[in-house]
Amino acid sequence: MSLMQIFDLTMSLSFLEISSLISLIFVFSEIIELFGFATETELARFKLLITVSGVGPKAAMAILSHLTPEKFALAVCTDDKKTITKANGIGPKTAARVILELKDKLMKENPAAASSAPFSADAQDELTVNFVSKYQELHGEIPNQFAADAYDCVYAIYEALKATGAKPTMTASELGDLLSKKFAGDFTFDGLTGEGMTWDETGAVSKSPKGMVIENGVYVTAA
Repeated sequence: MSLMQIFDLTMSLSFLEISSLISLIFVFSEIIELFGFATETELARFKLLITVSGVGPKAAMAILSHLTPEKFALAVCTDDKKTITKANGIGPKTAARVILELKDKLMKENPAAASSAPFSADAQDELTVNFVSKYQELHGEIPNQFAADAYDCVYAIYEALKATGAKPTMTASELGDLLSKKFAGDFTFDGLTGEGMTWDETGAVSKSPKGMVIENGVYVTAA
């Protein structure tokens, strides 16, 4: 079934207390399908999604019904395949293809997305390269933002425990007291998602996040 033509139009629906509905009509050889969008951004994301090989109108709508345009862009820019697969009917292979084909486009279209994505598996600093390599070896996929966050959490605790001189014979309560004092003191940690991380007495973290930007088609850490 080949796509013959696409029409964009705006429908006034004030009688339904909806000021406007941005819609897209797909005319196939035998079927006419109408898709509606609340905003121009949703329509733009839909058009972008259907450029991905193997992603048709219904799959694109499933993704946009699950994710706002902003959350979709963030998921793509942070290699968050699992979030995309939560959309009805979207499997890991389709999600991976969406990320592969749209990531560069969305990052270039939305430079601000770089500041929302403090981790990029494409970065070439030694810490990231080693982390990505080991993660792929263990799990068979590229780590996303959440994997990097989890890594930083675990290794911040690990480094803090080493700095306190904690011993295996200590109780959980004793270890907790040591960690609380260390984190609220002079402890700092440089991780995948930020440098110079510190914590206050409430456990709130402060850090200088790593922002990724594109230079000559390559992801680099923003200055």
